[in-house]
Amino acid sequence: MLGTILSILISLVIGIILFVKSDSFKDIFAKFGIKDASLVSNLTKAIGVLIILLSILSTSFTYIDRGYTGHLVKKFLGKSLRDGKIIATKGELGRQAEILPEGLHFKPFLNIIYKVEKVRNIVIPPNSIGILTARDGEPLDDIVSKDWVEIVAKKDPLKVSRKERDEIFKKMLNAKYFIEHGGKKGPQLNVLKPGEYRLNQYLFSVRIKRAINIPAGFVGVVTSKTGDNYQGVKLSTAGDSLATPVVPKGYKGVWSEVLLPGTYYEYANDIAYKITPFDTRVKTWAYKGGFSDKEIEVFLTPDGKVAQKMKSRNIPVPKGVADKAIDIKSKDGWVVYVEARLQVQGEPKYAPKIVASVGSLEDMEDKVITPIFRSVLRNIGENKDAVEFLNHRSAIESEANRILKEEALKAGVTIKDLRISHINIPPALLVPKKRKQLAEQMITTYQEEQKAYEEQIKANKTKAEAEQQAKLVEAQIAKERAKELKEQKRLLGEGEKLYLEAVAKGQKAQADVLGKDKTYELQMWDRTLAFLKDHPDVIKNVPLVYINKASGNNGSGFEEGAAIFALEQIKKAQKNLSK
Repeated sequence: MLGTILSILISLVIGIILFVKSDSFKDIFAKFGIKDASLVSNLTKAIGVLIILLSILSTSFTYIDRGYTGHLVKKFLGKSLRDGKIIATKGELGRQAEILPEGLHFKPFLNIIYKVEKVRNIVIPPNSIGILTARDGEPLDDIVSKDWVEIVAKKDPLKVSRKERDEIFKKMLNAKYFIEHGGKKGPQLNVLKPGEYRLNQYLFSVRIKRAINIPAGFVGVVTSKTGDNYQGVKLSTAGDSLATPVVPKGYKGVWSEVLLPGTYYEYANDIAYKITPFDTRVKTWAYKGGFSDKEIEVFLTPDGKVAQKMKSRNIPVPKGVADKAIDIKSKDGWVVYVEARLQVQGEPKYAPKIVASVGSLEDMEDKVITPIFRSVLRNIGENKDAVEFLNHRSAIESEANRILKEEALKAGVTIKDLRISHINIPPALLVPKKRKQLAEQMITTYQEEQKAYEEQIKANKTKAEAEQQAKLVEAQIAKERAKELKEQKRLLGEGEKLYLEAVAKGQKAQADVLGKDKTYELQMWDRTLAFLKDHPDVIKNVPLVYINKASGNNGSGFEEGAAIFALEQIKKAQKNLSK
């Protein structure tokens, strides 16, 4: 800077000398053929004036590049700032409230009187905010300044139009306006939204952070660290179980109005606000494990006796569950473990009360709902015997559901459903029942086996009867056949009798004619012929004609005729056989 000033002073001195001592340069110009004294004087003065003007102009121009802002620090020709002041608004020495935007700027002796510092503009990226802190201004009366609308317009920020609010915001970003209109020194309640800002960074410092995003299925509970204390009537969004009150929007404390899903900039100022995301979706809280599961196995030994054996295993508490199983002391002194699950929902209208009282829905689970749930089940269980938990499970579940819903609602939590998933009772209580069941099973098995045996006998009998049926039919048929044969023989016998009687009558008549001897001979011949007819081989070698002359009959007896007749009959029979 000192070198610049010296060079400018030297230039000014030279210009002044040329202007004042213009007549002294006649001899110099004469060497170049210019002998007109008036012309030489005027030309010298013109050069001197030009040097003086260039020296002055070189200190009065500055150019601010795009994306930058010119910040000024006054070094000369001004009063000192008052103690505690940082920004000059009336030409005092030091950092100036005035800033230079991008482009070419002219101000007499600008670079002499001021130091020009080029500072990059503030850029707030998307989904982010800039938290402002002022280095100058009136003293704070809270952890942050009041809303600029309240400071400038003296109005309730919630009752001012968006247009008026934006106009006041733009004005307050001007350092001179900020200081002269009651701007507070320190953190500001108002924030910068995404965009580029030309700020006086001698006055404002900016901290960039993410905006508040409330996802679907959640609401945002606002806890304001600034504002007036609420003196009105106590607000209540749930029952009287939780004592911490909530306040209307704009006051210090937990606001009764929640933030719905979306992106918020003004509430992302973590100096002034704390935003607690509150899950409004239905959640399942499980109570499992944390006990020793014992079982007595009842069984039959090979010799048919009933025996029992104890089994035991530890049930750990799974990760991610609300708590371990609920232990209950029954009316008869036994300890029963109940595993259950709750479907719960923190509704938006109850969210501020829950956050104000316990912090979050998870804290509500640990500090409020779980103790209430244990108390409800234990109160029910102390009036019931251990076995009743198994026999009256549905009734216990319904009663616990009803009571728990009422108690949880007082704390601002809605119980959608309660289900008992498992009940663990001492195994000794189940042994008599198991032995009875085993005995009943044995009886049932014996009865079934007896029934099966009887059915098998019936089946075998039926099968045997089926097998005998054919024989019975055959016997019946044989019986009927025998009857028919008997009748047939009777008829044959009667026929034979009649035949024999007829034969006898014929033989008698024949005997009466021929005599008994001749009749006997004829019968013998008939039988012989019948035999030869059935046995033809016997007569192959027998002569076809045989004549026997009996003594005393002269060749004309009955025997000869009978023999001839018999041989003829034999011959005919042989021919028939050969055919």
